[in-house]
Amino acid sequence: MTLYNLAHVGFIVADLQIAIPRVEEALGIRFAEPAIARAPVLQEGERRRELALPIAWSREGPPYIELI
Repeated sequence: MTLYNLAHVGFIVADLQIAIPRVEEALGIRFAEPAIARAPVLQEGERRRELALPIAWSREGPPYIELI
């Protein structure tokens, strides 16, 4: 039994393509193909631009590992 029931844990990484194989090897898990998460960036209530963040989720879990 764990202290907390976590759905997922996220980590910000400098380079997703380098981080994925390192985390896979360290934790013995696999990641899905990276995707792009898109979100509007708002400034004073007006949409200014779209933020595109590369993201990858572990296939195994919970807790699922998110690399962004």
